[in-house]
Amino acid sequence: DDEDEAAEAADDDAAIDTGLATNELESRSAKEGAKFKAMLELCLRKDEPLIGGAKKRLGSVDPYASPKFVKLGEMLVDSLVDPEEIVTEGVACGHLVFIESIESHAILLVLLRRMIEARRTKEEAALRAAGVPPEEIVKRLYRLDPRRVTVLNSPVWGGDSNRYQMVVDGFNGIVRMRQAATKGTCETDVQEVVRAPAYDILIANRVGSEGWDIQTRTCYLHMLDLPWEPATFIQRIGRAVRQGNIVGEVRIYVHLSR
Repeated sequence: DDEDEAAEAADDDAAIDTGLATNELESRSAKEGAKFKAMLELCLRKDEPLIGGAKKRLGSVDPYASPKFVKLGEMLVDSLVDPEEIVTEGVACGHLVFIESIESHAILLVLLRRMIEARRTKEEAALRAAGVPPEEIVKRLYRLDPRRVTVLNSPVWGGDSNRYQMVVDGFNGIVRMRQAATKGTCETDVQEVVRAPAYDILIANRVGSEGWDIQTRTCYLHMLDLPWEPATFIQRIGRAVRQGNIVGEVRIYVHLSR
């Protein structure tokens, strides 16, 4: 029985290890867009009686043309190609974005991925024209990957704290390796192995504002809304400005519209 338990634990370790980098989170990330699109369409249908009159007065409304969201996207995409944003070898600045609305998560996720794809196409063309070797282009632009943007909220991850932890670890660049229990005890050792981060941009709401260590290499914290109570505002800041951040300075932006 002990051997079977040890073998099962080893299999779990392998699944967690490979899943973080490739299968599990990539698979979940690929489904986020479709789930968010369906959720957004449902919400818009429910709100149609309320916003129908406004739409007639304003004409066609493009949710992806929000000046605030577009400005944030420009800042984030510029950061992804800025060589000065490298914190240490193989580790670049991370952006933590807070906004409570799930519908806004949907819009931001789609918008950012579109902007990243467009910028990558432009940068690749310029580098090829300059005669830069393909392998060097891949090295320079590895962060311009739509899959390196993800979200931390309940609808996508099903309220599963283990999956929340995998997302946080993927943003921090940490893989948690569970070891087999020592014979005759109920204790299980956990080791942390530092890896290159899987994500550079994490969009979160209240799920990520308290109880998670998201500070390892967070350089920027963006708030696209203001919480009702000061405590949540402070908690958001505390996700990045805390012991364990390898960055010397965290820049905090509160994005407002007028």
